[in-house]
Amino acid sequence: YTIQEGADGTGKIQFADLDDQQAANMRLQALPSVRCYTRRLDTPGGQSINALHFEQPDARLTLIWSHGNAEDLGHVFFVCVQLVQRLGVNIVAYDYEGYGASTGIPRERALC
Repeated sequence: YTIQEGADGTGKIQFADLDDQQAANMRLQALPSVRCYTRRLDTPGGQSINALHFEQPDARLTLIWSHGNAEDLGHVFFVCVQLVQRLGVNIVAYDYEGYGASTGIPRERALC
């Protein structure tokens, strides 16, 4: 995936595979009250990580999603959409340094 950044500091996830992009668009269109956007966050070590935020007006809880090894936001996007729909929560998912479109090198030391 890549991030298409907007002028307001937020962005939109773009899938490399056209079928994945169409599926993502369809899933989000089925949830008109859900706002989905990305934001780039700077780390103390000078890298930047990407976060994906699913936000809905009536949600009372926000789930923070730390994905598993060898995954990135592109892999967990559809799981997050299902959780938002079924649980009625907001979700913030993020990539680690060196994963997805985040900068840096993937290493355990960067997690602390």
